[in-house]
Amino acid sequence: MELNLVKHLPKQLFVKYGEETGLYIVPEKSLGVLGEKDFHSQYPNGHQVEYSVFMLECVMEIHNGISGDRIVYKVNLDSETHLSILETRHAKDLYQLIDESRESIGKWLSFPEKTNKVEDTEIFIEKSLKRYSENNGYWAGIWHNGTIAGSIGFLYIDWSARKTEIGYWLGDQFLGKGLATKAVKQLIDHSFTELDLRKVEIGVASNNIKSRAIPERLGFTQEGTIRNYEFLQGEYHDRVIYGLLKEEWNSKI
Repeated sequence: MELNLVKHLPKQLFVKYGEETGLYIVPEKSLGVLGEKDFHSQYPNGHQVEYSVFMLECVMEIHNGISGDRIVYKVNLDSETHLSILETRHAKDLYQLIDESRESIGKWLSFPEKTNKVEDTEIFIEKSLKRYSENNGYWAGIWHNGTIAGSIGFLYIDWSARKTEIGYWLGDQFLGKGLATKAVKQLIDHSFTELDLRKVEIGVASNNIKSRAIPERLGFTQEGTIRNYEFLQGEYHDRVIYGLLKEEWNSKI
């Protein structure tokens, strides 16, 4: 089985998932590579779904013959930590994490002020999944020892310029464990290897020293500062823009 049979699905997971379950799934937009007739002849247990899957190791899972109501996606960062795409079933736990860390997160980011009930996190996740289905980024949860610790995602993907921006945050009790750095590194690797992008950007409030340390630690270049970028809790914040090119990242590997 060749990787180019499935445009966006990593080979290792496609083979593993198919061998273990006997169910092969190919995104609709990938059928142009293989062709629908050949797909069904080679993979009789396969099922066409509407999503164009391009993210980290992921597949669509079929429940009761209906496609697309759950996404199987898990990437281990270490023995205690993994990434998994946010689904609406995670809304309650995500809201609780935001609510518990509302003050500290809200000092630097605007979304806690707009997140006042579980339904708000459901709407956010639904929007994220829609962008994911459109090949325009997504948000994943960061899980540590089985508990959601924060979130990370691609804010957009500019396919013409072949660049993206990564955003991330953690709940108070999960700070200082290196989780965000590991998660950002994973998305950088994915950006340059699986997605073949040319540039990754990260924007951080100028006074958020702990968050700024992550792109600086990973070799990003500080490219500029946008003054009075955001008004949060009665205070204007400048935003520092960091950038990393594919060749710069590859030279560090």
